[in-house]
Amino acid sequence: MGTELLEGNRRYRDHDWSNKSQKLRSLADGQMPAALYLGCADSRVVPNVFLDAGPGELFVVRQIAAIVPPPEHAASRPLAAALEYALEQLEVRHVIVCGHDRCGGLAAILDGGGAPGSRLGDWLSEAAIDPILRRTLAALPRAQAVERFVSRQLQTLSRYPSVEQALIEDRLTLHGWVYDLTTAQVRVRDERGVYHVPTTEEDEETETQRAS
Repeated sequence: MGTELLEGNRRYRDHDWSNKSQKLRSLADGQMPAALYLGCADSRVVPNVFLDAGPGELFVVRQIAAIVPPPEHAASRPLAAALEYALEQLEVRHVIVCGHDRCGGLAAILDGGGAPGSRLGDWLSEAAIDPILRRTLAALPRAQAVERFVSRQLQTLSRYPSVEQALIEDRLTLHGWVYDLTTAQVRVRDERGVYHVPTTEEDEETETQRAS
């Protein structure tokens, strides 16, 4: 596998890099991504691929189930650092929380979490979903459950100090998305908290502005 990946790097250098070397070399001097993307670590959900975004366009944070740990919890520190850097140093103006259908991490959360005492179980417990909400989500069709789950992560995200300050100063927009593995479509959360597939550029512009 290591050899196959290195061979892929050679193909990248020979084709993509050589064809776009001037633009890609300019990124060595700095980055100005338009958005911070927080999504699941699932190998099937690669944001630069399904959003057709090139190098330098997204500041990406990926963790199992796209969980946003409560900001007061120690598990939040890596995300808090990434948010602080993106919002204060890179001046990113959009943060996207993107879940996906058929997410194994979310399925484990709704089934009660991973093995007790395991690192995975500890991480999934950081979802901090109270038992009542877990039962509510578990009773929903999974497509609806992941939408509600992403909405909850947005609410938690809005409590991070750097995010809260940026929202107060009106220099940040939060977005909730769900990616469908079977169609490659993205459902976006509108201002009513309803998820839909945008059909026009106008729809995309009117998607949810902030977590309620």
